Amino acid sequence: MYRLTSQFKNLSHFIYIASFIIVIGLYMYFLTPSGFILYLLIFGIFSIARNFRALEEEIIYISANTIEYRRLGSTFEVRWENIKEISQGWYLYKQDCFVIDKSLIRIKEMSFWGYPILYKLFDFQNVIIPLSCFDTNWRDSGLGQQIKQYAPHLFEKEKSA
Repeated sequence: MYRLTSQFKNLSHFIYIASFIIVIGLYMYFLTPSGFILYLLIFGIFSIARNFRALEEEIIYISANTIEYRRLGSTFEVRWENIKEISQGWYLYKQDCFVIDKSLIRIKEMSFWGYPILYKLFDFQNVIIPLSCFDTNWRDSGLGQQIKQYAPHLFEKEKSA
């Protein structure tokens, strides 16, 4: 089981709270309807709390046959042989990610919160599972060693380069 690094959590919290403060500041500067500002404050506090909870629940589970990715409201797994490649993708910042054909994942859990979260992980044909946010130097960590053990095909391109 692998959890997000504290660096990633802190960066995520900072970006989330800073963007919320900017939005409130812009609305207060350009518009002054107090009811709307109150709505934004309540929505913002709820949203920030949800972000903190989401980051605590983001986990990767690795087994010999599959990798399971759990986020707030969604859990899916994929077999190692169904992972296309390791590539760069955007997940708060540009980082290494697994790229998976979305038709090959098995959704194990999906709630109301999971739909928008899972939607962010999709592009047109693929799903991504971020790796760098679980360990800054994931290739040399326990996470990387397990991935190399169970999915050596993902590193064949790197060896040939």
